[in-house]
Amino acid sequence: MKFAICGDSWWTSDLKFPECSFGEILAKQNNWDLVSLARGGCSNFAIALQVDTAIKLNVDFIIVGATGADRIELPIKHQTNLSFWDRVKNNFNWRGWMENGAISVYDKLRGLSNIEYQGLRDLSSQQFEASGHTIISDSLNNLAFIDVNFNDNRCHITTQQQEALKTYMLELYDHGIKFQYDRWIMSDACRRIVDSKIPFLFCPNVPVDCPEFQDYDWITKQNMLLYKDFNFEMFKFCEKNNDEPRFHYHPKDSGKPIADYFDKRIKETI
Repeated sequence: MKFAICGDSWWTSDLKFPECSFGEILAKQNNWDLVSLARGGCSNFAIALQVDTAIKLNVDFIIVGATGADRIELPIKHQTNLSFWDRVKNNFNWRGWMENGAISVYDKLRGLSNIEYQGLRDLSSQQFEASGHTIISDSLNNLAFIDVNFNDNRCHITTQQQEALKTYMLELYDHGIKFQYDRWIMSDACRRIVDSKIPFLFCPNVPVDCPEFQDYDWITKQNMLLYKDFNFEMFKFCEKNNDEPRFHYHPKDSGKPIADYFDKRIKETI
C-alpha cells in the first residue's frame, strides 16, 4: 500500500532523524510505501495543495493534519518579476488597482510546486523541483521576525514585505476571520478526497466543542481524528533546541506509539 501524509511540522519526517517519525515507522512495520508531503511551517493553503498532490499520485490512503491559522502565503519577488510590482506601484489608485494588474505570481497548474521545499530537513524536500517557486508559505512569526539576510531558502521575503507583514499583524489581522478561512480550506480539501474515493483520516486541529468544528460536521467519525482521542500532546515532546526534530515529539519514545495508533485507525478505515 502507498499512503501519503499531508500537514505541517508535526506530520513531517526529518532527514536528520531517519526512520524516527511515525510515518516512517508505520511504513516500515507494514512494508508500505510512504509519500511524505508534510512540511514544517506551512499553511493550510499549502496543506490543501499537498492533498491535491496525494490525490493526483493516486495513493491508497491519505492522512491529513490541519495546522493553525497563524500561517500566511506571500508572493515571492524574483528578479524576473520585479517589474510587476513596479507597474502597480507606479499606477496605484483607488479606481485602477485591479485594472492596472494586481500582482499574481501563483500558478495553479504548478500545484504544490509553487511552494519551496528545498533547503529544509523535511523528508518531503526530496520530492519537488528546486526552482520555479512562486509563493512563501510559513508562519507569521517566522516571516515577520526572521533575519532577512539569514540563509534559509524558504524565506524569500524582502525588507519591505517584512515591514508590511508586521503592520498587517498589528493593524489588519483578525484571528477569527483567518481561522474561518482555514476551516473552509481544509473542509474543501477533505471533500476532494471523498470525491476521489481514497480512504483517509483527518485531524482537524480543533476540539469538538469549538464552534469552528461545525465546518467538519459532514465528515464521518470513521475518517476523523477527534482531539480527545488523538493529539500530539498525548505523547512525549522534545526539548526545544537546535537538535529538536522537525516533528517535535520525542524520536525514541513517541514515534512508535503514534505509528501504532495510526496503524490501528488505518486498518479500521480501509
